[in-house]
Amino acid sequence: MKSSDFTQANILEAVAKWSKEDQLKLIRSLLYQLGPDDIDLKATTPRRPTLKEAAGLLKNDNPAPTDEEVEKLLRERREEKYG
Repeated sequence: MKSSDFTQANILEAVAKWSKEDQLKLIRSLLYQLGPDDIDLKATTPRRPTLKEAAGLLKNDNPAPTDEEVEKLLRERREEKYG
């Protein structure tokens, strides 16, 4: 094989033909070679909101609607949507 065959695109194309199991073995091997200090997950993984942050978005000073109020809102929405 020529060194020009070892481009990232060619390697990815070849690896894509492997079984999922073999692909995972390669990933594990590469991550093991790098080690934890070489991997910056914060830079590569988009941050997802935590449950605490999500709950904070829902928090407000208004009381929760009653069952009757929810039913009324649902009925109005259905009438709006379906006529």
